[in-house]
Amino acid sequence: MSLLTLARTVIWAALGELQDVTRFMAQRPDRALLLPSAPDADLAELLHHASTAAIWPVDRHSSARTQPPHRDEHH
Repeated sequence: MSLLTLARTVIWAALGELQDVTRFMAQRPDRALLLPSAPDADLAELLHHASTAAIWPVDRHSSARTQPPHRDEHH
């Protein structure tokens, strides 16, 4: 299994966990995944489509993030 395929599989599993957990909440919370490094363009698009932000460390004291679509934005 390639590293990219493994990363995609792990992201899909994490998105499934987020979906499962948030279905029990009265108000749908903003969702984010903590990643060890910046996602590639394909994974960033997948997370955007899933309305989930990615957050990763830039250095010891700061992080970066992607922006999920607004809740009223349709795909």
